[in-house]
Amino acid sequence: MIKLFIFIYYQILLIIDEIFLFIIPELEWLLYYIVYIILITTFYYLYLKYNAGLGTNKIISRRFNIIKPNFCLPFKKSYKLSKFNFNTVYFSLILFRGIHNTTHLILHPWFITGFTDAEGCFFIGITKRTGGYRANLQFIIKLHKRDIAIIWGFKAFFKDVGNVYPAGVNSYEYRVTSISAMSTIISHFENYPLVSQKRTDFEFFKSAWSIFISNNHLSILGLKKIVSFKASMNNGLSDSLKVIFSDVTPASKPSIEYQKIPNNIWLSAFSSGEGYFGIHIRGPNSINHIFSIGQHKRDAALLKSFEVFFKCGYYYPHPKLNSGEYRCTNRGDILNNIIPFFQENPIIGVKALDFKDWSRIIIMVQNGEHKTNVGMAKIKTIKEGMRHYS
Repeated sequence: MIKLFIFIYYQILLIIDEIFLFIIPELEWLLYYIVYIILITTFYYLYLKYNAGLGTNKIISRRFNIIKPNFCLPFKKSYKLSKFNFNTVYFSLILFRGIHNTTHLILHPWFITGFTDAEGCFFIGITKRTGGYRANLQFIIKLHKRDIAIIWGFKAFFKDVGNVYPAGVNSYEYRVTSISAMSTIISHFENYPLVSQKRTDFEFFKSAWSIFISNNHLSILGLKKIVSFKASMNNGLSDSLKVIFSDVTPASKPSIEYQKIPNNIWLSAFSSGEGYFGIHIRGPNSINHIFSIGQHKRDAALLKSFEVFFKCGYYYPHPKLNSGEYRCTNRGDILNNIIPFFQENPIIGVKALDFKDWSRIIIMVQNGEHKTNVGMAKIKTIKEGMRHYS
């Protein structure tokens, strides 16, 4: 009965979410009252069940993962309630509120840059319009809906320029398309420069923006100049655009030398986007643990620098995949270097939940708990609760 109740409750939340976010946003104040009433009612019901001793052994909650104020939301995660995950309901409430209220999520400027290095996109679009082709510019951060709090954090940081849009069934994106508003984006990344090779795309994006500002994008010469920028960016031109603009030569790529990691916040932000915290159970008493960050091979210098920064781990190239990976698997290095770093400079978003579980398992292994049946069973339960948000 309790599982059915929670499931129905969760579905109602999703429906209310869509109604208020996309149909009647001007009544969002009413949303808070509805959610709070449902929240209080639900947890009072669970409290009564707890006192009655009904099914409480199946609800195993974790403590709050409190992260530094003015930096991120506090998160909580719970283990499974039989086959239905109680955490899905509880955690959705936190992000559900985050959809409409971002004043509590204040992102550091270097977090914005580091997370953009990992997940951001500087997009130049070329579309067919009446009378020819037109260019457009978009700055995009696209994430799964479970990290919508970060999406709204970006919007708040950039002083509400741009908008948040659904992007498919399970994703949202923060998107800035206004040429005048784009000055806010450009200014930030000039003051807090990108560190990865994504900075190359930004430089082309900025050059295209300057053409828009001077209104030369409406001329054939200006359009072709923008096309030449797009041709040299990460994804290049589509096959159809290559045919249409066959006379356009890709612009020369600016020389972007590797820069040192600017500070710890940049690295925690980059890891919040690209980091992976993995646990692999190989046998009865064998557990492997890994922290890794993967990137295209053009960022090999950046990945190699993590060896020096963390004073552990190694860079592993993957030639067939045109990529590379920084990886640390040594338990001592993880306990002495990796975990303390992210405790001081927290992972932001739902990936923080995996980091907490990952750290907990590694400490249990260090204490030899995996050598007992009870300890191994506990580790498997924790691992099962990990969502692998990496």
